Amino acid sequence: MSEETKSAGAEGKGRANRMTEEELLLDYPHVKPGTLTFLALENKQAVKIACTEEGCTNERQVRTSDLWQVKRCHACTRKARRARAKQRRAEKKAREAEETS
Repeated sequence: MSEETKSAGAEGKGRANRMTEEELLLDYPHVKPGTLTFLALENKQAVKIACTEEGCTNERQVRTSDLWQVKRCHACTRKARRARAKQRRAEKKAREAEETS
């Protein structure tokens, strides 16, 4: 295999798996239409999403590779994490109180 073939294959490899905006909108309804961009320095696609929390109108830019796990803006993500941690602490405290009783 020549050097030209190797480099051409490497360049085309990443582009073959990129999703179109229509495909993204079908799989991820929180994607804002018309916001798909290509980040040349990172060689990745990015898109803006609308926060899925009720009453929140914030947007967040996300790499398309992370869309499956990102659904909220930064502020709502922090709130959700704190609420989950608070619930876990309360459950742990209840278990410990139950064990000592």
